[in-house]
Amino acid sequence: MSTSGTTDYRARIAISWLVVGIPLGYGLYNAVKAALQLFTG
Repeated sequence: MSTSGTTDYRARIAISWLVVGIPLGYGLYNAVKAALQLFTG
């Protein structure tokens, strides 16, 4: 097993998680912010 293949695979997985995680985190932040405004007035 080559180490460059493993490194490429791990980098691809990390980038994929960032592509999914950043918008997801932004959406969750906005949802929580909107919910707090709804319940606190």
